[in-house]
Amino acid sequence: MKIYFALLFSIILNVGYSQTASTYFEEIRNNEAKLTAFFSQMPKGGDLHHHYSGSIYAEPILEDAINDDFYLNTATMQVLKDKPSSGNWELFSALQSKGQLAFYKQKNNAKMVR
Repeated sequence: MKIYFALLFSIILNVGYSQTASTYFEEIRNNEAKLTAFFSQMPKGGDLHHHYSGSIYAEPILEDAINDDFYLNTATMQVLKDKPSSGNWELFSALQSKGQLAFYKQKNNAKMVR
């Protein structure tokens, strides 16, 4: 019987004083230190849904595109290894040598196809 009272007491305390993760998150949303602690205590550091293309810096991909002679379609931002017969295609290395690469770095929708 003692165990039932202890269990009941524990449930009452947890229900009365518990807080959902979303409620707690809203309370700490603007506190960087608490947010860091909150996410670091989660599995995978809060990284439960992950897209590789959005998790790495663009610079290494851009360096590879320059070094491996990839082409950029300056109209659509599509990236290909082989230059198609039609379209506005330029080598990344050519854009870099002309000093025009910084303009295209601002556009985040480039797709690399190998």
